[in-house]
Amino acid sequence: MYSYKAKVVNVHDGDTVRLAIDLGFRLTVEADIRILELWSPELDTPEGKEAQKYLESLIPPGTEVFVNTYKKKSFDRWLGYIFPIEASGLAGVSISVQMKQAGHGTEPPEKYKIPKE
Repeated sequence: MYSYKAKVVNVHDGDTVRLAIDLGFRLTVEADIRILELWSPELDTPEGKEAQKYLESLIPPGTEVFVNTYKKKSFDRWLGYIFPIEASGLAGVSISVQMKQAGHGTEPPEKYKIPKE
């Protein structure tokens, strides 16, 4: 797992965002991140649209976040944990926890969880 500072480019749906990830040495790469430990309704449902809207309210485009990436998976997305950066400069409560607490997501099915190493 790797940790980076990043900026939200856009929110695709309730569990996928595009980030501009700062790799250091003035290098930035954009990547789609599938948020780990979060399963949100599909975007073509009313619940999915609500989840997307709520996620965008938590981390609107331009928001600085920390991302811990795991590995590339389906649909050419990286898997990762996303944490908003608090005013103190420290990581806040993970986005997956906030989304589930607000009722906009659940734990993913077992077959989509990262195996414990």
